[in-house]
Amino acid sequence: MNLDKKMTWWWEHQVQQRLIKYTHALMMGRHYKVILTDTGTGYTDFNSRVVQANPTLFASQPVEVQFMVTKAILSHEGGHVLFTDEWPEAVPNNLLNLVNMLEDERVERCMTTLYPGLTEEFDKLGDLEISLSKRMLSEPAAAKVVSACLRWRWLWDKKTGEKKLFELNGFDTKAQDLWNQVKPLVEAAWTAWGTARVIELANQIMDILKLPKDKETIPRCFSRGKISPEGDLGDFTKPPGEEKAMSFPEGPAELEPMSPKVHTATLREYPAGEISRPAPYGLIEEKAIPLAKQLSESLVRPEPESRVGPHDWKGRFSARQDLRTPETPNVHHTLVGESGKNTTLMILVDRSGSMCGFDEAVRLALMTCYLAAIKIKVAVGVIFFGAENDRDDELVFMLGPISEIENEAVLAGIAGFHGTTGAEFLDWGLQLARKELLTRPEELKRLIVIHDGQPVYKGDKGNDFAMSLATLKSLPAQGITPIGVYLGSSESDINQLHKLFEHLVVTNGNELPHKLGNMLSSLV
Repeated sequence: MNLDKKMTWWWEHQVQQRLIKYTHALMMGRHYKVILTDTGTGYTDFNSRVVQANPTLFASQPVEVQFMVTKAILSHEGGHVLFTDEWPEAVPNNLLNLVNMLEDERVERCMTTLYPGLTEEFDKLGDLEISLSKRMLSEPAAAKVVSACLRWRWLWDKKTGEKKLFELNGFDTKAQDLWNQVKPLVEAAWTAWGTARVIELANQIMDILKLPKDKETIPRCFSRGKISPEGDLGDFTKPPGEEKAMSFPEGPAELEPMSPKVHTATLREYPAGEISRPAPYGLIEEKAIPLAKQLSESLVRPEPESRVGPHDWKGRFSARQDLRTPETPNVHHTLVGESGKNTTLMILVDRSGSMCGFDEAVRLALMTCYLAAIKIKVAVGVIFFGAENDRDDELVFMLGPISEIENEAVLAGIAGFHGTTGAEFLDWGLQLARKELLTRPEELKRLIVIHDGQPVYKGDKGNDFAMSLATLKSLPAQGITPIGVYLGSSESDINQLHKLFEHLVVTNGNELPHKLGNMLSSLV
């Protein structure tokens, strides 16, 4: 299985950073986290200061179009950050939903005034929304008119826009009469001086339609033929009063490396024999970066190379001259060799079902080790082991071959880690790891095994615990040093692992850099 083929365009680090920085630039330095995720549509939360967008809304479109409309959604949400200055009570009701629809067009017009280049992106997003809209036939006239308040913003500038609107909304004589009354109010809301005026106009529309304002009797979103839990491209809590629209920041934007929530598929979602599935990796990478920095720093020590020597022309040592013309002070040496070129590392990860309670900790530990190795240019590879039986296609799965270059498919595979198999098959993983390590030219070969306790498989091919023990005992003679990592607290598991590993690190995710760093340092 090729994980690269399962990667999604918006998971890539460069793409995420480009979209995040783009959104921060549009918001002129407002300190909001920008999150990309494959759920919902898009929303802005003024209280938690989050802007979120879903890049997968139009997955059938070419990647170029998906990227374009994702920028449009982020620009839309950035518009709310800049221009939405009031909000009704954040309780789902007809008034809130209508204000949301009217405010959406108002902030997009404000954004295209500020950034004229956004017009094409907003138009493309609107065209896609309309193309996927379902006709309304049996709904009450008031519901059809509320839907028209939303859809009209995508159709008003089309040559046959009103004809298309009437067709989509199944307008009868009553609905058309109501629409003629509210249409001027809708268009006035689009050019209102502030959100307070939009709320006033929405109240007037509610009065004309004779709809209850404090109840939700009309669906929140009619686009794409379904009710969106977030509303249409925007669901808000009340904005903080101290930040008015278009208040300019005092400092530069805070470019926070926020990315999508980590999603892990469950076993029943996998085709038979396929256990490894990638997932968005931004959030787990963000958590691991400071831990990886600690781990990499623990493998580096400052060793000044300057040496006391004779004066260049006086023939004797001069402290003053030495201070003026030092040789190469404060050069850092890595304990694993210059730039890591003397070391290679393989990380073996148990994905048996008993690991499921440690899924998040394993992802964090694995991501920490992988990023730390890449940071100091240590060649590193990752292998998952575990399956239901010894004939499964993914009995042992090479997530990433040994390399000094960061592989985004490996990052996605780490984020998708899930303990789910019936047995470990540790020795099968050890054999593959040994084969890979022995092909490497580096002098120091380290094998880190993240394990939950005891290999349990016993079958025709032997006892996994006994085979693993024999293999682990033979590795040092071949120049490979195995190190066990246990993330739990069970004494029985720890006792079993001590039988397997001469070098064992027992830790939680946060202690890993310190304890593993000390272990690796002690082995040099």
